[in-house]
Amino acid sequence: MRKCTSSTTQRAKGVARIQLLDFQQSAANKLFDGFISYFERGADMISGRPLPFVGQLKAVTGAGKTPVLADVIGRLRPGIVLWTTKFGSVVDQTATNLSTGGKYNHLLGPSPLEVLKFGDIPSAVVWRRILSQESGLTVLVSTVAAWFSNEKDERLNVHRVNPDWGDRSRWDQLRGERRRPLWVVYDEAHNTTQEQVDLLDELLPAGFLIASASPVKGKLNQYLTLLSEEERKSRFVSIPTRAVVDAQLLKSTIALADYDSPDEAMIVDVANRREALEAQLRKCGEGFSPKAIYVVEASNTTKSVESRPVFIWNTLTKKARETAQSVAVCTNTKELPKGAIRVKTIDELSEDLIHIIFNKKLQEGWDDPTVYVCYLDGETSSATRIQQVIGRALRQPGGSHFADEDLNTAYFYVKAPTDALERIVDELKEELRIYRDDDDPDDFEPFQVKNERKAIPKAAVREMYDGNLTIPRLQLELPSPEVLAKGLARHTYGFSEEDRAAAGRALVNIVSVRTGEVDEQEIDLFESTRVSCGTFLQQQIRALSKNCLNAMNPALFVNAKLQQTACYKSKALEHYKQVAQDTVSEYENHVHFTRLEDPDQELYVLGPYQPSGSVKKEFEHAAHPYYDSKSFNNDELDFARALDNSGYVWARNKDRLDYGIPLPVKSGTSSQFFPDFVWWVKEVVWLLDTTGKFILDDKVRTKLLTTPAPIRIGLVVRGKLNPSLKPVSSDGWSVLRFRLGNAGPESFDELADALSALIEES
Repeated sequence: MRKCTSSTTQRAKGVARIQLLDFQQSAANKLFDGFISYFERGADMISGRPLPFVGQLKAVTGAGKTPVLADVIGRLRPGIVLWTTKFGSVVDQTATNLSTGGKYNHLLGPSPLEVLKFGDIPSAVVWRRILSQESGLTVLVSTVAAWFSNEKDERLNVHRVNPDWGDRSRWDQLRGERRRPLWVVYDEAHNTTQEQVDLLDELLPAGFLIASASPVKGKLNQYLTLLSEEERKSRFVSIPTRAVVDAQLLKSTIALADYDSPDEAMIVDVANRREALEAQLRKCGEGFSPKAIYVVEASNTTKSVESRPVFIWNTLTKKARETAQSVAVCTNTKELPKGAIRVKTIDELSEDLIHIIFNKKLQEGWDDPTVYVCYLDGETSSATRIQQVIGRALRQPGGSHFADEDLNTAYFYVKAPTDALERIVDELKEELRIYRDDDDPDDFEPFQVKNERKAIPKAAVREMYDGNLTIPRLQLELPSPEVLAKGLARHTYGFSEEDRAAAGRALVNIVSVRTGEVDEQEIDLFESTRVSCGTFLQQQIRALSKNCLNAMNPALFVNAKLQQTACYKSKALEHYKQVAQDTVSEYENHVHFTRLEDPDQELYVLGPYQPSGSVKKEFEHAAHPYYDSKSFNNDELDFARALDNSGYVWARNKDRLDYGIPLPVKSGTSSQFFPDFVWWVKEVVWLLDTTGKFILDDKVRTKLLTTPAPIRIGLVVRGKLNPSLKPVSSDGWSVLRFRLGNAGPESFDELADALSALIEES
């Protein structure tokens, strides 16, 4: 029976503690390394004041900005963190996730640690303790509105003097009476104004961490202009969208349905689409219900005219026959029909409310991956409207793709002006491409964006092959868990205090005003920002190879020597940085593939193929009667025709969706290998890839090509290569596969000759 889940990833089941994925850890490390680099060379100065570090994190929605930022500030202790964002709902979520028991709490490091809402500090005693404390980490989560207003600042509590709390406002006390460095985290910062930035800068923070794709403003932009071009670039850390999609945190496809029909028909189709998706999820054994959202521009209309939220509600309950108990109205509409459920906040959205009507009120801070379908009311003339709500539908439920591509797709129903859809699609693609990796080509598109006026039917497996074409699933395995443990033990030392001290200094002014006296001192951030050697070693190994860290018992990092704390850039941590590299190298030398032992998941069974376009390419010996023209580039199409002429059955294998194996060594952002083609020849299953994207990485190539029977891997590239993989001719083809200890290339004049050689070896 065909499995509904991805061929390579089992769906998440109640993971209590979130661990950073490779690309998230890499982004966190880059931000932190930027901090180290800035203060190591000496902070810039204006009028005797060390200027704050400014780091910016850019990422598509759903990439995990919050855990990345939590990991960074968890290393900036002792300190006070003002974590601020515009939206109250985001503040509530952030405070919950960072607090004790929250899924990101452990990323903030060990005690002493406290997380409070800035507005919920219970007493003056607690506030004085926060200010006077010299160790640990305190995170104050706040809305922007709590400390900034277009009205007079005195209207806000933090700017108002309360005699019970002292003779100065809490804002002034935070600026001048704290005993620890202050860090500002501005989440969802694309709405930041220059005035807000300048007010935050008056707090004299040691640094800013900004989560936004928009340019920084005000004084922060001025501070960045003082840096060299190379240093300035290092402050902007982008998470590649490709990595987020490859990690299956986001849906892989965006479908735009453009209608030229009455609104009622569109809304009924949206309801039907949601219902069909629910049926598909039930077949896969999933218990959640997919949601549909309906975005309106105005909550109320002129007198005697039905408001748009009411019109949509009536259409859903009367035309689409949805129950009133399944529809939520989250707008400020004055009058709703009898029985309509009004929802004021995100917290009131229950699992039973599967149709949600809203305006801008819910466009930010709403994190629900079960949203699949989005209806945009009225005319959509640009991609801006879609961009504003796209984050509500892009997240992938369970963080794992389904084999059924419909369940990896976000559906948007729009009514565009004549001939406007193509322009809208182009604008949307351009927006989604801004988070590119350096290795991505300029025309790289992380999502498949398709115009879905009519669903493209799947290509079924030919009857003679249905249920019979299988591939063993593979897993990574070490020959013995003691291999890494012994190496680690040999290089674990007890370091002296001198070797654990900071190699340089990073001075930040702390100005404390008490009893009318001004106490100025400089705090050395390098000396005060310490980390346990074991924690640092784990972070370094994870950044290099998450598979390696997962192969090690966490207890290996907990002993008296590794519990010593050390400063960044100290001799001790530089030693453990090298130990991490040696450990990962040892892992890569010993890891190998074995067949997956789980009896429920051990075999991948080929299922129907979902075309991406309507132009068919028919084949005689393929497992499916046809594929679409969009499934092939020129080299792939030539290769497909050669496979078809071989007489053995083959299938096109879709990236991210079909059969894949874990990479023993990460290549760029890729942690899995999805071959372009699967070819069943006699007793062998060949996994063949024609792009050549892995063959330049020697570590990947030598490990990837060695697999247990019946699987064999062949990497194919147009042109002839020498033993060093350098091109010597653009004619012919080269094939790499593991044979008798040799993974070097073999060149052929024709593809038919190359395939004949593989057939003889099968």
